[in-house]
Amino acid sequence: MLKTDFYPFPLLTTTRLVLRELEPTDDAAILDLRSNKAVNRYLDREPTKDLLAAQQFITTINNGVANGEGLYWGITSKEDLHLIGTICLYDFNVENSSVEIGYELHPSWQGKGIMHEAMSAVIQFVFDKMNAHFINATVAAANQPSIQSLLRHGFKDISPEGTHEEMHYQLRLV
Repeated sequence: MLKTDFYPFPLLTTTRLVLRELEPTDDAAILDLRSNKAVNRYLDREPTKDLLAAQQFITTINNGVANGEGLYWGITSKEDLHLIGTICLYDFNVENSSVEIGYELHPSWQGKGIMHEAMSAVIQFVFDKMNAHFINATVAAANQPSIQSLLRHGFKDISPEGTHEEMHYQLRLV
């Protein structure tokens, strides 16, 4: 059965990264990340406008995590713990033991294997700790770097024929 209640918040570590709960002091980094045109290019959301909006976002996310609605990690380098990206799990489906994954990384950190490393830790967590059978991802069809990252992790395209704007991927526990 899918486990969706996590207290205390699950801290994940990798060789170079710490994936941790968002903190109020992450507000400037969240503003920088969520207002970045390159980050938002393929996302259907309004850019974060100011520090107050970033602070409200952090509060909303942390409340959702506390209520078991999702998990949302800040990706930080072990060297300085400054937020450089995020990775989240949402759309928990207890009936089919599935979750959806989403992620974003500041452009200055892209192309360095950071998201691959973070995603590997979260995938292991999903299957080992949440007892999920499927991880889903929805990606803009034009976002080839993200699609390639999913494919490297073993996700398979399950997009219905005729879908051009979004691609749907799934990773199964085998």
